[in-house]
Amino acid sequence: MGCCHTVIQFQYHFKFGPEGQFTLGRELGSGQFAKVYACTENKTGKIFAVKVLPLNTLVSTSSMRMEVEILKKVGQHPNVLQVHEFCEDSEALYIVSDLCSGGDLWARIVKEGISSEKRAAEIMNQLAQAVQHIHKCGISHRDLKPENILLTSDSPDATIQIADFGVSKLIGKSNMMKTVCGTRPYCAPEVIRGKSYTSNVDNWSIGILMYILLCGYHPFDMYGDLSDMQMNRKIIQCDFDFDDEVWTSVSDEAKWIIKGLLKFDAIERMSIKDLLATNWIQGKNVSEEMRPDVVENMKNYQGTNFHTAGVVCIAKLRFKKGLEKAVARRSISSPAAGMRFKPSSSASLSLGDLKLEMTQKA
Repeated sequence: MGCCHTVIQFQYHFKFGPEGQFTLGRELGSGQFAKVYACTENKTGKIFAVKVLPLNTLVSTSSMRMEVEILKKVGQHPNVLQVHEFCEDSEALYIVSDLCSGGDLWARIVKEGISSEKRAAEIMNQLAQAVQHIHKCGISHRDLKPENILLTSDSPDATIQIADFGVSKLIGKSNMMKTVCGTRPYCAPEVIRGKSYTSNVDNWSIGILMYILLCGYHPFDMYGDLSDMQMNRKIIQCDFDFDDEVWTSVSDEAKWIIKGLLKFDAIERMSIKDLLATNWIQGKNVSEEMRPDVVENMKNYQGTNFHTAGVVCIAKLRFKKGLEKAVARRSISSPAAGMRFKPSSSASLSLGDLKLEMTQKA
């Protein structure tokens, strides 16, 4: 059964928001169910990004509103994407956020690599500071990955901002969660196994990201050619190493930190507090030597099955079933994907556009 929606065109210079507060600018990126534009706040002349979701593509607006509520609870932090306005009219929902003109971390790594271990430490410090703040606000992100980490500018030393709180969770007093969600290569073993888990799943994801920044490939899929089942097995077994030649120029402390973060037992996993206390994360005695081999590794990795064939989420089968149901209702869901975008017309909002039907709330 097909699914047909009326295409709504949002024109350049179109005004939206309370009393026409913003003016729509050029398109920055697009996904299957949403588009991201530049927009100008008319009173101040400030430039922001706005994600526009036509109402006729939404089964429910509840997930969008939940993400906005989570972002409000997070409040202001230099390393968390700030949402400034959430509004709607008869045709669409609009989420206005900071404009991160530097694109996402994955694109930056592919384009330029991380120039030195020192720069990797700086990025990891900002990421850890952001996650510590999020956890203190009683929130677990649950989908930390390079595509959800944006750069504020094209500058080599641009600040990072965490985006896409579409599957984030307000944590209760027990700090326990059950929802199977996230992106498989960055999910902790307890999520893969369908067990209850805590916000320590974010610590695991930080370990994965740190490994990638320092070598240019994934710790559990060096060549980007593993099946889902093989990937699951390696994650559960914590089967990774530092045997490749690229690791000979990486400090022992960095490797020790990664080992601490990628612990199978979440209780034994390195805490964010302990991570921030390390000399490495503070940039003390960390090498500033350029590492072109990492850049080359990431460029090669970009063309592998790992990234091009779909960095799929664990719940893909549930998504397929959910999509069939959504199509039967002649409507497709579109959960909040954060304000990430690629600085090109061929950009994609990535997997965030799929998460509502893909995520089984528990």
